[in-house]
Amino acid sequence: MSVIKLRQDLNYNKTLIMCYRNDQLSRYREFWKQNGEFWIFRNKQMIENILNYCNEFKGKRIVVLTGFYHKYLLCEGLEKVAQERGIVIKEFWEY
Repeated sequence: MSVIKLRQDLNYNKTLIMCYRNDQLSRYREFWKQNGEFWIFRNKQMIENILNYCNEFKGKRIVVLTGFYHKYLLCEGLEKVAQERGIVIKEFWEY
């Protein structure tokens, strides 16, 4: 997951920094800015939706299937609130 996290940082953050540092890439600044903002919004919304289902189906097992690029952000976001909300996070190979 650390490699994917690095890849996403390069894709969304470092590319935007390059656009600001290089005038030839200036026309792409707004695109990369919005693209990165949407990526963060989308993942936060996914976390919120998962937490809503956890509340709705309290005490039940919930399976979350997601694309590989989302996994590290979902795990980080859910781990922050898991203990206080009584959520147990397991990888599929832990069953």
